Amino acid sequence: MPTGEAAALAGTPAAREEETRDQDRGPGSLAGNLTADPELRYTSSGRPVASLRVACSERVKNAESGKWEDGPVSFFTVTAWGQLGEHLVECLQRGDRIVAEGRWTSQTWTDKDDNKQERIVLTARDCGPSLQFKLARIDRTPRS
Repeated sequence: MPTGEAAALAGTPAAREEETRDQDRGPGSLAGNLTADPELRYTSSGRPVASLRVACSERVKNAESGKWEDGPVSFFTVTAWGQLGEHLVECLQRGDRIVAEGRWTSQTWTDKDDNKQERIVLTARDCGPSLQFKLARIDRTPRS
């Protein structure tokens, strides 16, 4: 599940007109499952950037049945720059559980119907497969 102040604000619309397009919401982390294969693109200057879409939900105990169930699902975008992004695209795929750490940013824009939209993005400083449900092996690259 996401952490940090931005996680609490995820999904809430921007409240003030004077908010900037991208607003730093501080450090945080998340753990969840990829909803699609990571996508890699390059900026006009050639810098690689990967986008990952992650679904997160907490396990909650049903008071009536006493059984554990999945709670509400929240969706987040994780952005990874440079070599981190390239590595994530090479080793992760849809359905994999990941853990990511970085800085939360809220991005606001006006859609084609003139409605104000907002999404919360985690710009990852570190990210990789979660070892909670699967085994992962490290493929060490030689240092140059």
